[in-house]
Amino acid sequence: RVENEIKDLRETEIFLHGRIFKVRHILYFTMIDGKVAQAVTNTASSNNCVICGAKPSEMNNISKLVNRPSNEEALKLGMTSKTTQSIKEETKKRIQNQFKERVGIQVDIVKQGTGTTNDGNTSRRFFGNPTVTAEITQIDEIFIKRLAVILETISCNFTIDAEKFGIYAQKTANLAISLYPWYNMPSTVHKILIHGKEI
Repeated sequence: RVENEIKDLRETEIFLHGRIFKVRHILYFTMIDGKVAQAVTNTASSNNCVICGAKPSEMNNISKLVNRPSNEEALKLGMTSKTTQSIKEETKKRIQNQFKERVGIQVDIVKQGTGTTNDGNTSRRFFGNPTVTAEITQIDEIFIKRLAVILETISCNFTIDAEKFGIYAQKTANLAISLYPWYNMPSTVHKILIHGKEI
């Protein structure tokens, strides 16, 4: 029904300064979620790819799938932020499950009325085994170790050399940017790495 309504759209005429401007409307389904994409493309299962029809059991056979023909109509649907949101949620869930299984901690889980499970104990265990943390999060192990040193330094009760701390923190900031140039540094991390020596 919606596709028929789109086809029936007429040009819009705008009169401006004695001239006529005609605007032709072309609409596409792009801000839709997976269920709508599945229905529009007649894909049998929500686990199947709406573009090529690949089943979950076929998803890892890359050499076979790169040559599989794509559904041209499905390509018009684009990739919505809902798709990337679902990837983000799946990744977060995978990380949470692995930390629970391998390290015995619950990471970033809301506790009713008291915030989240992210506390000092969680932080100590997270940074206490940088190799496992790097494997789980897929974050560079050296970067994790440097963050651990910085957090331990700012929470100790000893007098520290602010200049040396600043140099170490800035090198860590440079490492973060070189490893992850696509990710904008959060303000809390910026505050520690760039301004920590002044605080």
